[in-house]
Amino acid sequence: MSFTDFSDVVSHSVSGDLLLGSGMKLTTVPIDLLPKTSWWKLFIDKKHHKNANACLLFDRQQSKGFHAVMMRVFKVELGSCMALGERLNYAAYHRIYLAVSTDVGGIANRGPSGTDAPNGATHFPTDLIPGQGAINELVQEGVSYWNIPANQERKVPNAKVSLMVTGMSGWRIYVGYKMAEGPALADQLFDRYYNEMALAAGNARQQLFAIVRLIRALHVYHFFQDANGRLNTMVILNKLLTENGFPPSIVSNPAIFGGGRTLQQLFDDVHDGMRPVLREMEAQLRLGYLDLAT
Repeated sequence: MSFTDFSDVVSHSVSGDLLLGSGMKLTTVPIDLLPKTSWWKLFIDKKHHKNANACLLFDRQQSKGFHAVMMRVFKVELGSCMALGERLNYAAYHRIYLAVSTDVGGIANRGPSGTDAPNGATHFPTDLIPGQGAINELVQEGVSYWNIPANQERKVPNAKVSLMVTGMSGWRIYVGYKMAEGPALADQLFDRYYNEMALAAGNARQQLFAIVRLIRALHVYHFFQDANGRLNTMVILNKLLTENGFPPSIVSNPAIFGGGRTLQQLFDDVHDGMRPVLREMEAQLRLGYLDLAT
């Protein structure tokens, strides 16, 4: 789906200071424009949305308290004027991480990631097998690649993350940084993002690319031992979308940010995931449309 085909973006809102003309985005898209009864769709995997009482699915599994915690975090981080527009750095990122990982069950380890983590070097499955395009992008971003069964290796000097596939464990990401290095690495990613957003000012397409690039990087670097998915693909993604004039997005699968998809694929997925959210916003507030082709 091309960006020029996308018409489902808000052109005006009930708030006068958010009224914008054609070819522009809203300054922000407050989460309150989406009925609270639908917020759960942003933090429950899309594949479960048709299940009975899907909003409490994770609570019924191993994450008791998940729904209440995520509703609280969304209200604070996406519904607060002070939080929206806050420049993110590791300190703010860690604060949000603690918010999504506290008072909820099923989280085994809440500490930072690293090769020297108490439970061993941090690693996680990509879930989705990366294509050659995704591998090329990861290598360009400083991720080493080693496919043992295929005898393929692309080393990156001083790589802090490695993508590796073995015959037994499948495709996995391994961190190569120590716990004490994590904050500085995260700050570098946030700084790069804000530089890209400044360069993309007025260009919605490039801004959305900058957002998905940051979310993929944060998820691949996996700065915490657990709860990275809800932090990166549910909260930070939608926080950055809403504060930059995009509606929140219901992505097809949170695992898409684990290194298995190209930036274009991530762009298209996030882009497409805005449609159902906007339909609900329109039904609620009779919002119009906005052309984001430029």
